[in-house]
Amino acid sequence: ARTGRFDLAEQAFRRAVELDPDNADAVANLGISLANLGRTEEAQRRLEEATAMGGSDAMAQFSLGAVYDRQGRDADAIRQYEAAIHSDPDLQPALAYLADAKLRTGKAVEAIALYERALKGAPDSSRFLFSHAMACIRAGRNVPARKSLEAALARDAENPVVANALVRVLSAAPEAAARDGPRAAKMGRFLYETTRHNMDVAQSYAMALAESGRFDDAVKMQQEALAEFTRAGVAFALPLLEKNLALYRARKPTREGWSFDDPIFQPRSGAARVTKKAS
Repeated sequence: ARTGRFDLAEQAFRRAVELDPDNADAVANLGISLANLGRTEEAQRRLEEATAMGGSDAMAQFSLGAVYDRQGRDADAIRQYEAAIHSDPDLQPALAYLADAKLRTGKAVEAIALYERALKGAPDSSRFLFSHAMACIRAGRNVPARKSLEAALARDAENPVVANALVRVLSAAPEAAARDGPRAAKMGRFLYETTRHNMDVAQSYAMALAESGRFDDAVKMQQEALAEFTRAGVAFALPLLEKNLALYRARKPTREGWSFDDPIFQPRSGAARVTKKAS
């Protein structure tokens, strides 16, 4: 499975289960391989069998959580991730996936602590840094959010999602210590040009223009973003776009970078892509 040939791993572990159906490790590994192949229903059944056998292997528990995650069963996924972390407190994927689940279920403060635990084992992970920043933003902690976004961008300078989030914090954070309008405007313009007028970036650039006092330009950019979101039928974004447009017309900056129902605060983890060692 280390080579990515999960089909071969599935065949090998299925044979192991046929030879010894009471072997919890073999059943768990079969379930993990099935999960990696996207065969969710059978993976769920096998992993539930393994845990019912009394196995407490962290990777099997994590993988069952990932299966539930795929199915949108947040409460069940959270329970399995917590069990995996109880078995192995340093299991970074379980920490990150549990944090994702906490964030999308509205528990941003709990998510922050979990991302910080994951970062202790992988301090250079741009994924963990970005996720930590978004949890901080959701919790109203924009100064540490900026710090994490700066660190993530230093490690992944070409990532437009990270750069776009940083532009919004620099432009719209309620805390003055987190804002930097001139830098946000410079970053926003570059990002707007290099992403070929992406509508998410257009909204961010408008925030930066307003924070820099360029309200007429902000109005034009916001109108462009509003038209694009309307054409695309992205309903969740329209109230904030319209609210901010009214602020810019009144020559005021915004202090809201995101609406709370923005999908960026509702991360959905993928299935596990690892297997436990056979015993």
